[in-house]
Amino acid sequence: MKHLKMLGAAAAAAVALMALLGGSAASATVLCKTETNPCSAVYPAVTTEFKADLASAQSIFELADEEHLEFSRCSKETFTASISNAGSWFSTVVAPVTALEFSECVGFTKSVTIGSLDVHSIAETNDGTVTVSELEITVNVAGADCKWRATNADLGILEGGSDPTLKINLVLARNSFCYPESLGRWTATFTFTSPIYVEPS
Repeated sequence: MKHLKMLGAAAAAAVALMALLGGSAASATVLCKTETNPCSAVYPAVTTEFKADLASAQSIFELADEEHLEFSRCSKETFTASISNAGSWFSTVVAPVTALEFSECVGFTKSVTIGSLDVHSIAETNDGTVTVSELEITVNVAGADCKWRATNADLGILEGGSDPTLKINLVLARNSFCYPESLGRWTATFTFTSPIYVEPS
């Protein structure tokens, strides 16, 4: 009887552990160089650097209201991200943005600050949802620095493949005295220079 109780307790513990790991496994992600599942060629941390260029003149920052007041439109942008966590069976991919360059812009954008990108695999696809730890956009209007900020927010969708793209559609909250109660929206499409397949680990 004692052994049966011990086995029962062990089984209960195993079920609890599986439930816990199951929740983590749902977000387990790696980035692959080739389309294989399980992934046979994972992009490693530290040594991997991704670059992405604006696909077309579609980087727009505007108010996310009925007026859609446009603050800036850029036709050239490039960002670079380096993997700090390659992902595993219990974690997602983390890639801090190390550089962001924009040019050929019309409007008032002064600066854009981006933190780390987290990539989460979408089941039965080569794609992933991307969240950003922190993002702040500053525009200068009539001498005033107007800021909008997002924290731990959905940045967009990474469509994996031989020519992967990141489609950004991000809503940011006002972070200054300008335009009270007005949200901002950043939309852009970037194309990566390396193949990326988002796979569950």
